[in-house]
Amino acid sequence: MPLVAILFEKPTIIVHLLVCALSGLVYSQWSFLLPLYLDNIYGASNGGASFFGLMTSINGLVVIVSTPVITFLFRKHKHFYKIILGIFMYSISYLFLIPHNKIMFIIMIVLFTVGEVTHSVGARPYLASRVPSTHRARVTSYENVFYSIGYATSSLIVGMLLESISFTSVFIILFIVGTLVCLVEYANYWYDRSSFPKLYEK
Repeated sequence: MPLVAILFEKPTIIVHLLVCALSGLVYSQWSFLLPLYLDNIYGASNGGASFFGLMTSINGLVVIVSTPVITFLFRKHKHFYKIILGIFMYSISYLFLIPHNKIMFIIMIVLFTVGEVTHSVGARPYLASRVPSTHRARVTSYENVFYSIGYATSSLIVGMLLESISFTSVFIILFIVGTLVCLVEYANYWYDRSSFPKLYEK
């Protein structure tokens, strides 16, 4: 069966790809908006650059430590649960940046990273269990393309927003967008249950 036919036969996969694009938009702002924000607060010469370096190091450390733990803890949960929880965690983490407090910033990056890992351990197996093995690699590449589209366009969009509104407003917008993405994915979960009933049999 052609790949396009598979996608249109199971629209839940198409919705998931669109979610990938929007979640990529929200996720990517930790590497674009966050350093700008720290530079705006502290300035590069007053510790902004070094503190961002500390946050990226914490991100890497938490990924290493939390990945096996999260994989084990959520091993019996459905992929949608992990995807939605992960997106919500890294979306709400931006709100922790609103107070100008370094401890809150550390909490933010830990929460963000745990959300990143949780989303990752759910998103990758999602497609693998719903697409025939003959088409799996191509669909996975589509997932990467959609995610990259969101990632690539987000900096342009956020940069334009920052010309007219504050950092705080942008953080709130990111949280709202992330929450809406979670709601879309939650609705998709129920559609997915009817599209792939065997995957939900106990």
